[in-house]
Amino acid sequence: MSSTLSGEGESTGSGAVGKAVEELGTFCPRTDLHIVDMECYNTFGNIWGLYLGRQAYLLLTDTEIIRKVFVEDHCKIFANTKTHRSPYPFSESFFQPDDDDWRRIHHILEPAFSSTQLRQMLPPMVTKADDLVQHFGICFRDGKPVIVRELFAQYARYVLTMSLFNLDICRNDRSHTFIYYWDLLLQAHCRYSTISVTLMFPVLMPLLRKIKFHLFWKEAIGYFTSLVRQARARREDFKEAQKCGSFLQYLLDHEETKMDKGKKSRPTSATLTEEEVVAQTLGFLLRAYQATTHTLEFAAYLLAKHPSIQHQLQQEIRTAIKQQGVTYESIAGMEYLDMVVMETLRLFPPLVWLQRTCPKPVEVCDLRISRGIQVTVPVWVMHHSREFWNHPCRFDPLRFTREERDLRDPLCYLPFGLGPFRGIGSEFSIMMMKVALASILERYRFTWCSQTLMYLDIETLGVTRSKIPITLQIDLL
Repeated sequence: MSSTLSGEGESTGSGAVGKAVEELGTFCPRTDLHIVDMECYNTFGNIWGLYLGRQAYLLLTDTEIIRKVFVEDHCKIFANTKTHRSPYPFSESFFQPDDDDWRRIHHILEPAFSSTQLRQMLPPMVTKADDLVQHFGICFRDGKPVIVRELFAQYARYVLTMSLFNLDICRNDRSHTFIYYWDLLLQAHCRYSTISVTLMFPVLMPLLRKIKFHLFWKEAIGYFTSLVRQARARREDFKEAQKCGSFLQYLLDHEETKMDKGKKSRPTSATLTEEEVVAQTLGFLLRAYQATTHTLEFAAYLLAKHPSIQHQLQQEIRTAIKQQGVTYESIAGMEYLDMVVMETLRLFPPLVWLQRTCPKPVEVCDLRISRGIQVTVPVWVMHHSREFWNHPCRFDPLRFTREERDLRDPLCYLPFGLGPFRGIGSEFSIMMMKVALASILERYRFTWCSQTLMYLDIETLGVTRSKIPITLQIDLL
């Protein structure tokens, strides 16, 4: 899979991967991307290199260099260009635009998730969280263990379709069609994530066509493009933009004015093309769905494993909801809930690599970086390094008290990226997680059962998830 390019600097990691596995009792010690990163970190220190196919990667855990490259540079030197180009639909910001487009799109989307926008998006979350609680209640009354990922995935999907398309797939005649294309999109995106490394080998493109990935991807994107166009038509006919503060409506607010047929328009600094509207809608849909589903699954597992932490969290939730109900203010005011979510994201970050392309030879902090190198931050290593965290594999929400956060370098915690590269919509995903946990834990608690895995086999290629879905028991408080 890899070969070492270089390893400089004194090793700052202590202990072996096996020791970390033993301490947490959560990870199954198999070779995977995060395991390779930890082994390289413990062997070479805070700077090392890898080859993935023909592409060279420089991995850094030195916070001074990371700050120079990812924060202070402000995208002026290190670009967001791709290491390969491929035909539609692989190359669109479906889902990574080139650097100039990326800057423009990011600038437009930054205000899309303000506190005002989140307040407007809260009602669908609360409604679907109530449905989620009912499903857990059915599992409790049946006395059967539940695969929590299935229920959390259903919750995330319903919230996102309501928030994006104002479409209630529980009560809509088109629900079967939507779910079919939704599953098709997930399958295509999963394949894209899995084979993205092999795209550096152009000779493999015939194989991709043979497995019909291109057709699946194009068919799914075509369906969601039609949903965006329908939302635009309803907006023009009934002025629904004033009724719904969704992310899609925000994007349509910034869509460029259509030009005459046959003329190719170019977006301005404040507008998006139709392709970009669709791409950003689907990108947000996939990222939020995956991050929310798998983080909730991990949170439930960790709370079941640590009943004292779960009990303390339930006390905070019940007190807050009794006083205010499930509102934006009550959710935002639950400090311990916030700490539990942050600690879960530390142990299981949605993405394990953040990377930028070096477009020309440059020297940063006496480190010479050649043109074309992918400068990468191994997030899993940053989140599990003893340099930054005491007992890094232990589940301890108190790491994220305000006092502890002030004492720590903020660059050691990067679940959704950092600086101008922080993932768009991460606040929305976190709000979804908090609403779901608060609604469930007000009435029920998670416990282990005979089917609960003692060790989780973690997959970190594409998105961090448990390879085998987690099964837990649901008990009444």
